[in-house]
This record gives sequence, structure tokens and C-alpha cells, in this order.
Amino acid sequence: LTNESFLWSSSNELLVNVDRHGVVRGFRKTSVEDQKAVITATSKITGQTATFEVIVKDQLPTKLVYSVNAYDSVKWSSDIFTTCVGDNVRIYFYLEPVAYDKNMTVTSSDNEIINPVFQGSYASLEIKKEGNCVISFYYDLDPSLKGSINFTVLKAGVMNTGDISSANYTIRKVVGHAALFMVAQIFTIIALYMFFYEKKMWFYCVISVGIGLFFASLSETIEYFVPTRSGKFLDVLIDFAGVVVGAALFIGFMFLYKYIKSKKNKNDL
Repeated sequence: LTNESFLWSSSNELLVNVDRHGVVRGFRKTSVEDQKAVITATSKITGQTATFEVIVKDQLPTKLVYSVNAYDSVKWSSDIFTTCVGDNVRIYFYLEPVAYDKNMTVTSSDNEIINPVFQGSYASLEIKKEGNCVISFYYDLDPSLKGSINFTVLKAGVMNTGDISSANYTIRKVVGHAALFMVAQIFTIIALYMFFYEKKMWFYCVISVGIGLFFASLSETIEYFVPTRSGKFLDVLIDFAGVVVGAALFIGFMFLYKYIKSKKNKNDL
């Protein structure tokens, strides 16, 4: 007899899959605990059946990836990190393949400098005083999956790393979003003014602002589908603010230009 001489079935197809050749595969778990399924083989010739039980366990992770997060700053699998007293720093742990059990052991070479507290999928670090400190960690079910980070803790100055990150975020949003859309808006109105000369001012403003809003929405929509980016409605508003400012600057410039030109014409008369 061959495997094709039997009909194969599983008591739970979502958990254990068996094909027509009798090849069994642990397919999907719905619980943290080990789960069981019964495989039945039925002879196509005699109708006799035989059953056996299959236990599906988690596949242990083979890789540990981590990142250090401090405000808007993120460093992936970094072994050196500089921070300041009082900063809010977290170490996030990612296991591949993904495991339900993320228990990690996290220790500090000097708890007086940095005191780590493990909280499920990340370790929260209490930055207490200046100095050098090593944070070590490993996966409880497989200690070979481990890592360590050397921290240099500086005193809290006028601007700590959080303030610097906040300033960086603000500048990036203002320059990278609002300012660029403002410049683009001005050039858009100029282009419309050149192609549709002597139209009413509201015509240039409405058309150009509509174009600016369209591209602001489009850019964030594209970012929404990029794995490392995230489209945000707030960014659309920031971009649109730059569009409105650009339109206002152009209108102000045109009114000023026409005012100066009209006064010059009167003086010439």
C-alpha cells in the first residue's frame, strides 16, 4: 500500500493540516498552550481506520532584535547609546519567529546609574545619575539569544536629549513640510498667473490651494503604504498651512505691486 491508498483527515484543519499523501504540518495555533489534533487514516480498499494524535508546540525564536527608544530617537540593535539624567528611555525586544512568551531577563552593571524594569515587551530604564553602565539582557527560554548596550549617562543640561529631539521634530516638520509646500504654492500660483493672465485673484488662489491640498493628501497617503513611514492627518494640516501661507504671501506681494504701480502712474501724470 502507498499513502495514496488512504483518505487522510484532521480533527482541526486550522491547527494541523494533512494532505492527500499523508504529510502532516502544524499550521496555526489559537492558544498559548500546546494544542492537539487527531489525524485519521481511512483505507480506500477495506474502509478500516487508524488514528493518531498530533501535538503542536510553539517554534522557539531563533533571533532577537532590539531597539533603543528615547523620545523621537530610535536606534536599532545599537550597542552604544548616550543619554542624560532624567531621560525616558526604553529598550524594545522583538523575537523572530514571533513568540507568545516574551520573558526577558534584564540586568544593569550599576543600578545606581540605570535601573531597568522589564514590562512585557520592553524594558523601561530609570536614568538616575551620570556615569557609564552596561545593560544586559537575554531570552529566558534560550539564553543564547542575548545582547548588551553600553550607556553613557550625561548630566541634565539646559537641553537634554528630549529637548533636542523635540526641536529636531519641530524643525523637520516646519522646514520639511510647511516651508517646502509654501514655496511650491508660490510657484504654482506664478505658473497659473502666466498661463491664465488677467484672471481674478480668487481664481489663482482657489485653484492653487486646491492643487496644494491634493498633493498634501497624496503625499501622506503614499507614506501610509510605506512600511517604515506612517501617513498622518496632522502632517496634511501642516502641509496645507504652508500652502495657505504661500498663497497669502503671493496675494500680499501682488497687492503691494499693484499699489506701487498705481502710485507711480499717478505721479507720472
